[in-house]
Amino acid sequence: MKKFLSVFLSLSLCFCFLSRTEAKSAADITSLQQINGSGSYRLTADITADKNLEISASDAVILDLNGHTIQLQEKSIINQGSLTIQDRKATGKILTDNTILIRNNASLYIAGGSYETKTVGGAVFLNANADSYLQIDDASVEARSYAVYNKGKAIINQGTFHSSSSNTDKTASGATFFAYCIANKDLPTASMTINNAKVTGVQGAVANATGNIIIKDGYFATEKDNPKSFYALYVAGEYNVAHGEIYGGYFYSPKYAVSVGNDNTDGDGGVNAEATTEIYGGSFYGDQGAVQYAPITGKNPYILGGTFNSDISAYLADNAIMKEADGLFTVGKKLSSITMPETLSVSVHTKRSLSPVIDPADTIETISWTSSDPSIVSVDQNGTITAHKKGSAVIKAVAASAQAQCQIQVYQLDVPGQETTSGSVSSNIKDQASKNIIYQFLDQAINDPNSSLDPATKTNLQNAITAGKKITVLPAAKPLKANTINSDIKKSITKAAEKLNQKNQTIIFGEYLDISLNIEADEQPLGSIHELPAPIKISISIPKKLIKPNRTYYIIRYHDGKADVLPTSQSSDTLTFETDRFSTYAIVYTDSPKASANTYDSTDPISWTSVMILSAITSILCVISYRSIKKFG
Repeated sequence: MKKFLSVFLSLSLCFCFLSRTEAKSAADITSLQQINGSGSYRLTADITADKNLEISASDAVILDLNGHTIQLQEKSIINQGSLTIQDRKATGKILTDNTILIRNNASLYIAGGSYETKTVGGAVFLNANADSYLQIDDASVEARSYAVYNKGKAIINQGTFHSSSSNTDKTASGATFFAYCIANKDLPTASMTINNAKVTGVQGAVANATGNIIIKDGYFATEKDNPKSFYALYVAGEYNVAHGEIYGGYFYSPKYAVSVGNDNTDGDGGVNAEATTEIYGGSFYGDQGAVQYAPITGKNPYILGGTFNSDISAYLADNAIMKEADGLFTVGKKLSSITMPETLSVSVHTKRSLSPVIDPADTIETISWTSSDPSIVSVDQNGTITAHKKGSAVIKAVAASAQAQCQIQVYQLDVPGQETTSGSVSSNIKDQASKNIIYQFLDQAINDPNSSLDPATKTNLQNAITAGKKITVLPAAKPLKANTINSDIKKSITKAAEKLNQKNQTIIFGEYLDISLNIEADEQPLGSIHELPAPIKISISIPKKLIKPNRTYYIIRYHDGKADVLPTSQSSDTLTFETDRFSTYAIVYTDSPKASANTYDSTDPISWTSVMILSAITSILCVISYRSIKKFG
């Protein structure tokens, strides 16, 4: 108990020390003026600031809003160094009456929190030059104009962004100023990636006026029935060449969901540089249309995937295909090729998929399946065939862009339920599930060059099928003489039998067997099956010489250097067990319990002779002992 208390107190002290260390890792502040160099800072109260917060080029600052609010009175945060703003309590905010909330000239990382501007004419986040880096993770942004104005590199992961800007907005000086919620602007090197963010705006959601933008997922929309609203995504070379890539997301606009290029020469189109956008996926809904490319500046239309509420066939990629249903147009990859076996052999009643290799795998193109003779083998529209009777038929897979065919040879295969006899032992397979395993194995083995069926047997089987012969699989249990069994096999089986000595019973070896699955064609042998992919149920008769009342029998299998005792059920003169390997077996048994456990082999002449000699010597000793007692009694 003392040791326990000592350990507990030690751990408690360590925990307190670590907690205090963590608590002191960030300096608590109640004013932005307390940020005076590199380090971590944590707000402990709401702040109203009447001065800019400036992070110098040599500083690396981490600021935790800690659930508090910073109100900037017509002021901004200006970052020249490395600035991280996080909010561990998820209720922190930064607001400004100025046009710009944070001007980033170097490296800015935003992790959570809410950010808002209330004045027309600027941005919540201004990524101000070609070398500036901005990353925003899961933040909430409310903008009077731009939420993000990017000239450098920006990455946006999740979060919500909204702009209330429209083309009727005026700055304090009376100038018209309107903005998309998020935009690449000014510099040709501007780049942005958006991952699963929600972006909405009155004027528009996302604009790429220069550089490159990649959208991987998210929600992008303008306001329905609002005449001030334009596009969910606008890609136009107003400053320089503009390029976009869309891999997913939902896009809505009362005009066009996506607009590429701007041919206007009245200044609205800027420098009228080329604009390109590749669409690989997503959902696009526009009240005037899903997508439009400007005839002059909207270059190289390329749509390879997605769902659209208008016909966009004029913009399809060369390897794309479009399907229409219920007023929606789905675009996907065109089928390049269908590959399946040229020939296939299957047994009657087989049902299996032809498993064609489709390239590309994610094509939306439909494949139609047909059979030249459905009475022999039929096929459904998933490419699953069913063999009905012996014969041959051609299965075709046909699509608009590719096709393939397979010659199906159907053969008669049977696993009779009647007993087959080898010497003193008969055997049979009556279980239908076991028969199905054999059917499936042979169908697979005859078509698979890497199957476990030996080459000679496979060749014989293929020739018999081609000749139209009936194929039969029969079990055989052939008795073996003990003196023909390899000594290593005997030792391995004996060792396995010793595991049965749980109740000091005498384990007696009754019979060695060679159990096999033989393949025949019109009663002519073709070969044997040595292994199956799953166990089947086999029944064998107990040799008459071994049948006695109150006797319990066991089956031991030897295969590939290993002997195993198989679970065995017994009824009158029959033993039933499951196996998937075919080679040397042994029937062993026990009678009544003995004082000591022994194992011997009744099929081994030497062992049996030894037992008889020992019995005779024991009898003689008993007689001598009895006479001695009588003489001296």
